[in-house]
Amino acid sequence: MARVATLQDNIRKCQTDPTKFSYWLGGFNTKNAALKQYDFLRTGYGRIFVLQMPSFVKFLLEEETKKFRHLIEFANTGISGIQGYSVDFTSATGGYNGNSIEVPVNSKDDTNSIQIKLYETQGSLVRTYIDFWITGTIDPFTGLSHYHGAREVEANSDSYVLSQANHTMECLYVATDPTGEEAEYSCLLTNMFPKGSDHSHFDYSPGTHELVEVNLEFTANKFLSSQINFIGEVALKKFKILRNYLKMYSGYSEREIEKIVGVHNIEDWTTPDGQDLTGSYMSPQQLRDLKYAGA
Repeated sequence: MARVATLQDNIRKCQTDPTKFSYWLGGFNTKNAALKQYDFLRTGYGRIFVLQMPSFVKFLLEEETKKFRHLIEFANTGISGIQGYSVDFTSATGGYNGNSIEVPVNSKDDTNSIQIKLYETQGSLVRTYIDFWITGTIDPFTGLSHYHGAREVEANSDSYVLSQANHTMECLYVATDPTGEEAEYSCLLTNMFPKGSDHSHFDYSPGTHELVEVNLEFTANKFLSSQINFIGEVALKKFKILRNYLKMYSGYSEREIEKIVGVHNIEDWTTPDGQDLTGSYMSPQQLRDLKYAGA
């Protein structure tokens, strides 16, 4: 049979054969040979890569855009909203009893918004960016689109004319297996625009001093394909993360530690004749004395 494409092409696919074991029917088969052919899916390892930022905001707030993008990619505390497909049906009715059958007529992806959670920073970087983005696209007072004057700043540019392409974001979302190395799911999220901003964390209540976690909700259209799976794998390889705690780098070099720790003249760490008493150091004479003391 000719090979056909599936949505798991270019990412991790099921390569095992579970057809030779009874598993949970009439018992609970957890023998090694059975488990090798039935590997459970574990989720909760998501990565997001921002591919496009809103052009006019990037132009006017270059540094803030870099920071906001970095927080989205590296400091998010949760991503939700990924949905599957739903199916619409129509009925065909006939017979004396009016029996009917359901006939599928439409299918659609139900992903229409994505939520990204972040902790707000002092100085309100996240709120500032989202508010600037929204109000430059649609002014809350006049209802007009002005991009906060981006066209006036660079008059000869047509990059900041009013366009859906100039005020939306695109992201690549990749869910990996527990190793963080192989993708289990990859999708392209397009036409992302914030659905609002939240100022309610500035409400006042005596004795309440909470950290501010904001839930950013964006419109989104989702695309899946084997090529999107491929670029998801490319992104994972390009931006590898630390996986083994034994490889953690402290941030200090040998020279820096020697300089920071310095030299301390502690008198009770040496003998009157200057012998070092720290650590496990023993002079050759001390070792000989210890050896013959028990003879």
